[in-house]
Amino acid sequence: MFQSLRQNSQIYIFHKGSNPLLEIGTVTNVPIPRAKFPSVPNFGQPQEMIIDLTVKVGDRVVNYSGLPATAEIADSSSNGDSVVVSDNRSAMNAEIFSYK
Repeated sequence: MFQSLRQNSQIYIFHKGSNPLLEIGTVTNVPIPRAKFPSVPNFGQPQEMIIDLTVKVGDRVVNYSGLPATAEIADSSSNGDSVVVSDNRSAMNAEIFSYK
């Protein structure tokens, strides 16, 4: 789950498109989950929590925002690129297999 990540945890990033690419990065900032809709009263239901990750991939630092805190894998387009981000190798392998 993204909410249990710590600094230097591995993240798998799969770039979809005509030239698929898998990258491995490390978390550079310990993220704090926040409510997805902070101004909406919850009326007895739990708030959906999201997290913003800062990841170092090679020589560059990339931000992935709005990832579900309780998920192991999620789609992200926060950088203008359609990618799948995961902290679980098995979940990423399944995603790549289904992409084939």
